[in-house]
Formats: sequence, C-alpha cells, structure tokens
Amino acid sequence: MKKFKKNWFIGFSLFVFLLSSFWPGLVLAGNDENKKSIAIKEISLAKIHPGMVRETLQISPKGNRVVYVAKSGEKYLMVVDGLAGQEYDGIHLPKSIFSSDEKTAIYGAWRDKKIFAVINGQEGKPYKKMSLIIYSPDGQKIAYWAAAGEKDAELKAMVVVDGKEGPAYDWFGESGPGPLGRDVKKYQPVFSLDSSRLAYVALSGKQELVVVDGKEGARYDEIGSFPIFSPDSKKVAYMAKKGGQWLVVVNGVEGKKYERIENLMFSPDGQRIAYIAFRNDSQLVVVNGTEEPEYRMVDRVTFSPDGQHLAYVADIGQKQVLVVDGKESKQYDMINHFVFSPDSRHLAFSVLDGQKEIVVVDGAEKGQHRFVVSLNFSPDSQKIIYTGRDDMDKVDLFINGDKVKTYEEISTWVFSPDGKRMAYWARRNGKNFIVVDGVEGQAYDLPDYLYQAKYEPLFSFDGQHLAYVAVKKGKNVVAVDGIESKEYDEILSPVVFDSASKFHCLAINQNELFKVEGTIIQDSSEAHSAERVLSNCQVINGRLGRPDLFSASF
Repeated sequence: MKKFKKNWFIGFSLFVFLLSSFWPGLVLAGNDENKKSIAIKEISLAKIHPGMVRETLQISPKGNRVVYVAKSGEKYLMVVDGLAGQEYDGIHLPKSIFSSDEKTAIYGAWRDKKIFAVINGQEGKPYKKMSLIIYSPDGQKIAYWAAAGEKDAELKAMVVVDGKEGPAYDWFGESGPGPLGRDVKKYQPVFSLDSSRLAYVALSGKQELVVVDGKEGARYDEIGSFPIFSPDSKKVAYMAKKGGQWLVVVNGVEGKKYERIENLMFSPDGQRIAYIAFRNDSQLVVVNGTEEPEYRMVDRVTFSPDGQHLAYVADIGQKQVLVVDGKESKQYDMINHFVFSPDSRHLAFSVLDGQKEIVVVDGAEKGQHRFVVSLNFSPDSQKIIYTGRDDMDKVDLFINGDKVKTYEEISTWVFSPDGKRMAYWARRNGKNFIVVDGVEGQAYDLPDYLYQAKYEPLFSFDGQHLAYVAVKKGKNVVAVDGIESKEYDEILSPVVFDSASKFHCLAINQNELFKVEGTIIQDSSEAHSAERVLSNCQVINGRLGRPDLFSASF
C-alpha cells in the first residue's frame, strides 16, 4: 500500500512537472458558471534580428504579418515574418509594404547603383531611379514610377503597373521640390476605389499632364495635386494652371478659371464636386460649377455622409459663420469643431463667443465651457457626445448635454458596431483605465503616447467583448473584458478580432516575435478540462504552441 502511494505521488508529480514545462503560467479556473476564460496560444515567428532598425517596422493591415529593415555590416536586408531576405546596398520603403489582403510584400532594393522592386522575395527589373510605390485598394495591383538612363538630367520615367512599363516622360525627382519647384507627392499614381482605373500626373518638358487609364490629357503649365476619383470610380478630377489662372478638369472637361483653387473633393455619393476658389481677394465655394456667395475667407468644406448637404466655415469681417446648404448661422467669434451625424440629419458644432465656447446642435445652443475638446455623434445619430474643460486640470464628458464623467484626461471614445456600447481611456492620479459603458476598469501605467493605434480599445463584431492593450510595470498586456494576458516586452499591433470570440495581435518577448492568438470561452469548466487544454497544443514553426489560460469572475 505504501509502495502504491509512493508511486502514485511520483507519477502525479511528474505529470505536474511536465504540464508546467509545456504551459508555463497556466492558471486553472474553477467551475463557477459566472466565470469566463481566455485561451491564449503563442506562435513563434522568429527571433528578432540583432541589426533591426526599429523605426522601419511595419504591421500588415489585419495584424497578421510584420516586416522591418535590419543592418548587417554595411548591408541592409528586409526581415519579413521573421525570415531574413537578401542583403542589399540600400532599401527603399514604400508607405505600405503589405497589400490590403496581406498576401504581398513589396519594397525597393539597391545593388550596384541600380534599384529594383522586390515582390514577395522576387527581384524585378533594375532601374536608375524608383519612387512612389503603391497598391490598388484591393491589393491585387502594384504601381510605381521608375526611371532609366545614366545622367539625372536626361532620365526618362514611366509608371510600371504589375511589371508593365507605361509611356516615357521626364523624371520629376525623388523627394522635396521637383525640377519645376513643385511638390513631388502629386506625381503619386492613384487607383480608383474599385481598383479598375489608374491616373497620375506626368512631366513633359516644362508642362504637366494627367494620364488616365493610359490616355493622355491636355498639357498645362502646372497640375495642382494628384488627381482624385469619385467614390463610384466613374469620374476623375484635378486642378490645372493655364495662362496664369487655375481651373478644374472633370473627365477631361475644363471648368471656369480662377486666381487659385484649393480643396477639390467629391461628395460621398459621387454626384457633386466642390472646391474653394479665389477671386479679387475673396473666396467662394463652387459646387458642380455653381458659385456660392463670396466671403473674406472660406475653410473646412465638408459634405454630409449621404452627400446631400454641404457645410463650411466663412469669415464675415471679424466674425465667422457656419454655412449649411447656403444658409448662414448666427455670427460668432470663431467656429471650431463641426460634424454631421452618421444619418446626415443632424449637425453639431462648437463656437467661441466671448470667453466661452458653446456647443450648438441643430441650431440650438446647448452647453457653455471654457473650451470644447472634442465633439461627435453616436453611430445611431441619437446622441451628441463631447468633452469640455471649465477647469484646466479636468475634462468633463457630456452626453446629450448631461455631464456624466470628470477626469484629468479622456481619449477618443469608440462604439460597438451596433452603437449600443461605448468605451474610452481615462486618466486620474497618474493612472489610465478603460471606462466601458460608464464602468471604470483596472488602473494601468501611462504609456509613452496613449494615442498610438495599438492602445485604442476595440469591440468584437457582436459588441459583446472589448479588447485593448495596456501598460503594466513597463510592459504590455492584452486585456479582453478585463481579463489580462501575461506581460510582454512590447505588443506591436492593435488587437484584431477574427470572429466574435477569437482575436490576435503581434508581440515581442525576450527578443522573440510572437503571434498571440486568443479565444474567449464562456464555459470555463469545459475550457479547463485536461483534454481541452491538450487539444490546443500544436507544434508551429518547429516550436510548441503554448495555450496559456487565464480567467476572472464577472
């Protein structure tokens, strides 16, 4: 009997030792039906390269992939998902390395004074120069400028789309002012929203032109900025200078000439086009070619979400008015924030009137404050939410005019997809905490910069769960519904929900890059059975995927 007890104890001890070796930090929850748990699985992507250039790190749009530049001696290389690529003399980074569908990674690389595109590790044709690499919105097409030749003054440039070169034009430069003393950014190729069309500005001698779908437009003294497509992708518009005056060109048709034109835009429904025009020391808004009244100055032209209404700020003497569909508001010292409701039926703005800032909703003045910090509507358009300060050390949160909370700081608030739940970060006594539906959560340390994207709270698709990244003891944790993960040296990306109960993010721990996947489990007793835990164990990239379980009561 004693021998049996001794062997049983040794066997049980060995089981516990092996379990703790495979799943360090494992916490088992009780069978309380009021408890939920989060199962975490870490997938090792690779060790961080010792030559990592931290400021080059990019996360893919859905948070599944990561890339950065690393230095190796006098050479540079790209590390994509932990895999080091070829060494090059230099790397040219586009604004977005990953495509929207995350299937493609592109960058430019230098070798022997030539530059070429590297797409998913495959090197393209070498050129003398390369610039402005972009993806189409659907991630299926790639376009960039490339220049061939020996002397910079004689370079010929073409837009390359999916490896096919377009017609040759003069090279405009790489950064800063181009040879005509203009902003090089306007040469950025532009895809339509449906990804079927492409337009770009080209330089030809001392003139510029816009090329749309391979067809050249008229030549002008100057093109004001890159062309824009309407939301339905059927129209393309741009500003052009001709004979010392400016005009707008829509689908090749020239509009009226003005001294200057700014802020060219389409309405969200694509039916209207608006811009600010300058004439005789005055400014006016032009909508579909129809001129609105002239003012001393016009600013912040904005369409409603449905495209049916237009608002802008206008100066009258030393006062300002908000002009909505041609009708002026009461005159104020200054118009600050203004916003349409999502259903386009309401308009709210804040104004400075003497020493107070007033919130105005649908023409009715509501609250008065020292100043208004932020202002917006709820997704269902039923609530107007804003923050205001009457004390410089405190900020108040108002919902439909009622003060509901007071803190030292309040971040931008977020809503659940159905608009019924609301969350934001708040600060008090040197600590940050999440406030969800008015209930304060656990206090955390202050991040270096709270408004980084990764710290923004996120609701699940069904609005039942809230996830966020927080700072704790100088490290990062992921929290879902108040349940915390273990601490990581750094969480790189915002939390992304893959379904109503599954989420992921990217993290670094002990110089190793991980993809952290989580599953929200409502029935904690089922989740913590040995069979369930063992079924989550996987060998991934040659390493064991470790499901860490943690739980809390609700």
